[in-house]
Amino acid sequence: MSITKSKDTIQEISIVICTKDRHELLVKTVNHLQSIVPEDRYLEIIVIEETNIPQPLEGKKLRYYTIPERGRGLGFARNTGLKKVSGSFVVFIDDDIHPAENWFDNLLEPLRDEQVGAVGGAVLPDPFHLNTIGKCASFLGFPAGGLARFLKTRGRNYETNLISTGNCVFRSALARSVGGFDELIRNGEDTEFFLRISKVSKTIFVPNAIVFHHQRDSFKGVFKWFIKRGRGRFLRTCKSGTHPFLALIFPLRGSFLVKLFGFLLAALLLFSISTLASLTFVILTYLLWNTILWKREHQLHSRTSHGFDEDIIRIKNIITSKDVMFLLPLVKLTMDMGREVGKLMAFFRYMRHRVFAKPLILTFHYIGRPDGRNLSSDSKYYCPEEIFQKILEHSERDGWVIVPLVEIIKRLKEKSKSLYFEKILAVTFDDAYESVFETVEGALNHVSYPVTVFVPTGLVGDMNRWDQSKDSKPEKIMNWQQIRRLSRMGMEIGSHTCAHPHLLTIDKASQITEVSESIKELKRNIPDYHNNEIAFSYPFGEYDSAIIKMVINAGYVGALANYKGNIRPTTDPYQIPRFAVSADSDWRGICNQSRSMWAKELMKDVRDWLFYSHR
Repeated sequence: MSITKSKDTIQEISIVICTKDRHELLVKTVNHLQSIVPEDRYLEIIVIEETNIPQPLEGKKLRYYTIPERGRGLGFARNTGLKKVSGSFVVFIDDDIHPAENWFDNLLEPLRDEQVGAVGGAVLPDPFHLNTIGKCASFLGFPAGGLARFLKTRGRNYETNLISTGNCVFRSALARSVGGFDELIRNGEDTEFFLRISKVSKTIFVPNAIVFHHQRDSFKGVFKWFIKRGRGRFLRTCKSGTHPFLALIFPLRGSFLVKLFGFLLAALLLFSISTLASLTFVILTYLLWNTILWKREHQLHSRTSHGFDEDIIRIKNIITSKDVMFLLPLVKLTMDMGREVGKLMAFFRYMRHRVFAKPLILTFHYIGRPDGRNLSSDSKYYCPEEIFQKILEHSERDGWVIVPLVEIIKRLKEKSKSLYFEKILAVTFDDAYESVFETVEGALNHVSYPVTVFVPTGLVGDMNRWDQSKDSKPEKIMNWQQIRRLSRMGMEIGSHTCAHPHLLTIDKASQITEVSESIKELKRNIPDYHNNEIAFSYPFGEYDSAIIKMVINAGYVGALANYKGNIRPTTDPYQIPRFAVSADSDWRGICNQSRSMWAKELMKDVRDWLFYSHR
């Protein structure tokens, strides 16, 4: 779909702004945006604010949403915005930017070419909010290449995968097709997102689509910023398939740690000979580094300013002023140290998760109300609603991220290292009882927990006929209307066969029918589920190798068993372990069970590495 300037198609554009703890800047950005872009040029402005105290913004085409302060990161906020948009094209900008004149038209122009999937614009420093530290950061090309990148293009568009969500537009359908933003990378997830976009479409940089932004103005701010950048670089490298240790130290030529080690070693050797020699070495190194940095970067900024407007010339003059030269090495040192600290923190965090906090899956069955209606409190499958909610709350309090089950399975099959970027867990419900619907719709809707519900499709709207023993009470199963409601809320729907049989006790033809017809029934009854990846849960946890093959042939993305365990890189996607939760469970107990397996699982990892990794 191409963009023209007719009102019918231009209104397909949604503008998204994600923000946290900067409401005043947000208001200024929104007001300025509304003043320079006429209302008939876009469909909506969507604001996603992470806060526990909503401060709604008002406007004719302004839609304001909040997400709770749960520390999910910008990737989560951006994906939330992506889910909310109605337009075919999505513009993302930061909450502290000031778009230049003609920014909107220049940014959208390349999308006339249907082969272009994403466009990024120039991000330049606001010349009215720059101190010397901010000038140095801008002089060094941060963020997004800065003025040097702008000048290098000489006003010409070019194809690149280096695009920033601080100033960009992309096709919403394309963004969804590549999986959106990776919420587990947390920092620099936009870089990885546009790298995926660039593999399936053209991605263009447009220097004349300019926004001005507030630059970091303190050593502390720059240091924290580059810690995040270093962490993001480490995680992106790991996700690409590089071993974490190699991601930490390579490339050696550009490693700040190697350079710092060499410098300190030389300084110490000279210090052992003469304090004066050591001090002279440090001073000369600083001056030499200063000269190299200044000449290298100044050469990029010394390109002609002919034809540029006053703002560009002003920025160039400000960030190449003499006061920048003397502080430049300290700012560069702060950046490099921050980046290496970020990589180290990410590495040790990864290793801690890899050994002691592997991904885990929780499974529930009955969820009870306080009155306990239609429930047997002594059942091992019963879990009171208050315990269920406490488990989720305590898991998030401990830094665990609840993610969709299918996402875990896909990462296990394709990018297993990314399973350990964060402490992650999935929440599942077997049997699709109506009490689960009431809990999920009520308690979870406002916090957007992406749980998975496994449905026995042949018993939808009926009772649990497989569990009619004298000690149990009948429990009603959701109807299709309720199941579709959960799907619209963003919950995953999986298969639990048709009639919940003991698969090992029925004949092969019946096994095939139970497995294959269930997934077909889900796709027939849930809109937009035709191409969805669907998981399977073995009834009673019973299966064998033949049933696993049936599940694979039916097209399921993975399957859950019923034995306890954590998810390791070599876990079979069709025999995934999980922890069953009952009335006497609590989060601390679940964590203790999970951690108690670390030594045994580590031995399995070593075995797999020694005997299977090179096959």
